Amino acid sequence: MLHYLKELGKDTIVYGLSIVIGRFLTFLLTPLYTHYLTPSELGGIAFLYSLLAFLNIFLTLGMESAFFRYAANQPLDREKEVFSNGWLTSLVAAAIAIAIVWIFASPVVNWLALPLPNASLIVRLSVWIAAFDSLLILPFAHLRLHRKTIRFSLAKTAIIVVNVALNVWFLVGLHKTAEWIIIANVISSGFGFLLVLPIVAKLLHFHFSPPMLRTLFRFALPTIPAAIGAIFLHIGDRPLLKIFASDAAIGIYQANYRLAIPMLLFISMFEYAWKPFFLRHYEKEHAPQLFAHISLLFTTFGGFLFLLLLLGIDFVVRLPVFNVALIDPRYWEGTHIVPIVAAGYLLYGFTPLLLPGVYRYNKTSWLASATGFAALTNVVCNVLLIPLLGYTAAAWATVAAYLTQSAYLYYKIQPLYPIPFPRLALGLQLGMLGLLWLVSALWLQPPPYPIVWLIIAICIFALLSALLLVSRYRHFHHRLRY
Repeated sequence: MLHYLKELGKDTIVYGLSIVIGRFLTFLLTPLYTHYLTPSELGGIAFLYSLLAFLNIFLTLGMESAFFRYAANQPLDREKEVFSNGWLTSLVAAAIAIAIVWIFASPVVNWLALPLPNASLIVRLSVWIAAFDSLLILPFAHLRLHRKTIRFSLAKTAIIVVNVALNVWFLVGLHKTAEWIIIANVISSGFGFLLVLPIVAKLLHFHFSPPMLRTLFRFALPTIPAAIGAIFLHIGDRPLLKIFASDAAIGIYQANYRLAIPMLLFISMFEYAWKPFFLRHYEKEHAPQLFAHISLLFTTFGGFLFLLLLLGIDFVVRLPVFNVALIDPRYWEGTHIVPIVAAGYLLYGFTPLLLPGVYRYNKTSWLASATGFAALTNVVCNVLLIPLLGYTAAAWATVAAYLTQSAYLYYKIQPLYPIPFPRLALGLQLGMLGLLWLVSALWLQPPPYPIVWLIIAICIFALLSALLLVSRYRHFHHRLRY
């Protein structure tokens, strides 16, 4: 058993590194876009990509999950049958989507009201991004299924590198306009398709099997509502900002939302390290106490990162790079949402901390329910508050959604797998972060905050966390001893 868990841990590290590297490279586009796109243009691009995320669900039709379900531990002929039926289904769906969008591009553009030059061309090209991406899903699933982790990670990273390089070349080198961002993505997605063609050629045979299709769809279609809920949870606020605010609001929101990426990377790295760790220990007698102690360590490191984002982001956006600010001044008005988004990510981090009970008692359906309730919370908060608070409401809706997700799992899982979370210590830490945030917002000068206040705030939080950790450490070892 330990051998298999070590394999999982190794794979997780490789996948985790590729995702972290990929997100960081994608983040590098944010400063670039703020200097070469107006807030309205960036908002239009962000809105379009949010729609492509929804379209991708209906092009893949849940076939990735079905492939894992029916191809795992099967002979090659069986895997070929599963792959061929799933991949050809996505191919047909992609062809239909391309045909519809290319034929009805003009009314689609009028309906979307994109504030972009050559909007019809952009819409026609963008559907190719979703089409190529949907056709990459099953070849990449094949690599994951057979633990081709290095090949998977290199291919994913190569696609992102090509996309970033083309963006820089088109915008900086050739001084192109917004539609070339879409062209760069089409080329990089097409490049990804070329990378996986050998896999497709190896596994594909052009034959639909009605019994296999029925089997795949019976498993795949029920996963679609959960996928839609996840999209609404993570990026559903962009279309709602389009309806209730403006394209410029989306652009400012998108640029500043991405500035919270240090917290997102921290959460991502924690998730990838955490899963194999708790799988090794969750059946041991002392595991709940160990997990409770880890929760305090998690909020400690996350709290430090939150303070750095809260008190340092206004310095970061003004950093001179090649004699210009890192982020264009047109977007500075939205920096106040960065700590709000970071707070949402920090609250989301409690969801993986609750996963041991989910896996221990096979309650994976509760994850879908938690995502659904969180997505509903996100939508309701956005609809009610955007007309009053603008894009700031979308950031607070993220906090409410992630809090709902973690709270739902907590109250469902704790009776089955009780983890003695140090609620008082966690409450003190989160309360101190909130108090420092409040002091910064109400009693100090407008941002950027004095560097001395950043040092004082970090020292205050460090002292509190050290006292709590020492106390918890002694308590934990006392429990182990007796």
